[in-house]
Amino acid sequence: MELSEGVLGELCGALEREAREALATAFPGEVGRLPRFGLLLDGSMSELGVFRRGAGLPPGGAIALSLRLVTEHPWYAVMDVLRHELAHYAVWALYPEVSEPPHGERFRRCCAALGGNPRASGSYPPLDVSLLLDDGSYEATRPPLELRVRKLLALSGSPNEHEAALALLKARELMARLGVEEVRLEEDDDPLVRGGVSLAVCRLPADERAMASFLTAHFGVLCVVRDEVRVVSGRLELGAGYDVCGRRSKVKVALYVREYLWHAVAARAVDGAGRPLPALRRRHFALGMLSALSRRLSGQALPAAVTSAQRALVKADEAAQRRFVSALYPRLRRQGGRRLRVGREDYGAGERVGDELDIAPGLGDGRREAPRQLT
Repeated sequence: MELSEGVLGELCGALEREAREALATAFPGEVGRLPRFGLLLDGSMSELGVFRRGAGLPPGGAIALSLRLVTEHPWYAVMDVLRHELAHYAVWALYPEVSEPPHGERFRRCCAALGGNPRASGSYPPLDVSLLLDDGSYEATRPPLELRVRKLLALSGSPNEHEAALALLKARELMARLGVEEVRLEEDDDPLVRGGVSLAVCRLPADERAMASFLTAHFGVLCVVRDEVRVVSGRLELGAGYDVCGRRSKVKVALYVREYLWHAVAARAVDGAGRPLPALRRRHFALGMLSALSRRLSGQALPAAVTSAQRALVKADEAAQRRFVSALYPRLRRQGGRRLRVGREDYGAGERVGDELDIAPGLGDGRREAPRQLT
């Protein structure tokens, strides 16, 4: 896509503002000693992004992002890569004495402080693409040596004592070479990410806000309403939407559920002649359907045999999710709901559909969580 110099300048300005805010949030006491860096959009890059240093660049180097990434993928996927490269910049600028591999422990700590993804570079697909991949495809994006470690760790649970011991010994040798721990491998199996919903509107409509609240309440994610920058037909436009934050498996489920439910609204929100309802009436129908679904999910019983250790893990994961969201949105504010006037007939029709609608499984391979089924 050909972009004018003006649009390229606006895009770089928007990215620089995001970068400055992320650094100020992650390293509030250090911002004053961070050298100035540049931000480039490169149309010839094969990588998603890279942190460059050298002649002809500002004192703090430059973060280059693929122009294709910025023009062909949603803003949250661009931010995923930008924060990864900011972590490389932060390690170089703040910890020059640290000697470690490019994606070593200090880098990972900087990524965590920035709400970044340690994998958002190299062969890792853009975040919006990775959320659509099945789990086998996602595994294929990992380095071969790491996959070898994971297979050996799986073998270490073998009932054959000799085989298990040899597998564990070899796995730990490889982990020492990689500089990783078993705990970190487990965390990377299901990293904290943010997906997103983008709409070509100035303000998020009431039914989409209700959907965001529904997903937050019942599917283990946190939805955050935000504005975004989009490139449309070579021009920069502002849109509205919301980010869906949480473990990758849960974000996948939440985005699937959203799509499934809007398909249900499109199919069922019709008048007596089978014609689609006008936009406002369809919105009232959707609000009624989501309300009924929420009541039903709230009434579902949790598994009886939940141990105190499992509860502690859930609490720890919730705390990690909150830290992740705080790093992404330092000025996050909770907004109360507004009272809406709805058409009772359409709202009631939506409630009746919600009272009997099942969310059919569409994800999961036995290892990942499938959508919560309504029965």
